[in-house]
Amino acid sequence: KPVSLKRNEKACRQARPFFYQAQETQDPERRIALYQRGLRLCPQSPRAHAELAEIYDSIGERREAVEEYREALRYDPHYPDVRNRLAELEGN
Repeated sequence: KPVSLKRNEKACRQARPFFYQAQETQDPERRIALYQRGLRLCPQSPRAHAELAEIYDSIGERREAVEEYREALRYDPHYPDVRNRLAELEGN
């Protein structure tokens, strides 16, 4: 089925606490779980996808990082720095 690029603002407001909590958390596994919970509610957040990608990137989960960077670009083709990082990951 086609991807809905339109945000459900109510769901995204509900997702926000998970994203904020993830930003405050040190443990990468816990951060990933929090971003995933938020993204289940609000998949159209390029920022959350990009931040999740950075966590995957930092723990060496390259395939997941690439996937999340691609999602970020799907919702915002001009999201800062994502294209460069994606090119680096895919080039290796």
